[in-house]
Amino acid sequence: MNLRNALEISLIAAGYAALTVMVAPIAYGPIQARISDILLVLPFSKRFGKKAIIGLTVGALLSNLISPYGIYDIVLGTIANFFASSSVYLSRKIPVNWKYSLVIGIIGGIAFVDVIIGYALLNLIYQVPATYAIAGVTLGEFLTFGVGGYILALGIEKRFGEEESKENETGNQELEGKT
Repeated sequence: MNLRNALEISLIAAGYAALTVMVAPIAYGPIQARISDILLVLPFSKRFGKKAIIGLTVGALLSNLISPYGIYDIVLGTIANFFASSSVYLSRKIPVNWKYSLVIGIIGGIAFVDVIIGYALLNLIYQVPATYAIAGVTLGEFLTFGVGGYILALGIEKRFGEEESKENETGNQELEGKT
């Protein structure tokens, strides 16, 4: 891994963790709105790709160190971010218009977070009623990851587009070969 890739991964992780901690009262719990989940769409961009998955996963791990749900959130929250960001990354390979595949990835990512956080963490482990836990997580994820993330992805596509994506695909291929 070269220095540029390591720096980008670190910046994504730090950005995710910082945004989560800044809104800590609403970032954890049955009704949560992690502003940082807007960043879960970064892996969709060829500019960031797998680097973003690593950064977002590490960022979730770091931000969950202060979670009131302790080790369960550290483990399950980190896994949820990995699967949500991977869902977005994999959706770009769906052979439809990129906006549709992005929406499919976001929906898949929200479903992973709902099951892992809403159902497993909050309902099964902490006995929060399933309807309340899942509805609260879904609402927060829809607003942040869904709406905010979609808007961010549109901006990234407009800013970087295909020409820079092709240039940076080399960096992702380099990362793939060494991880």
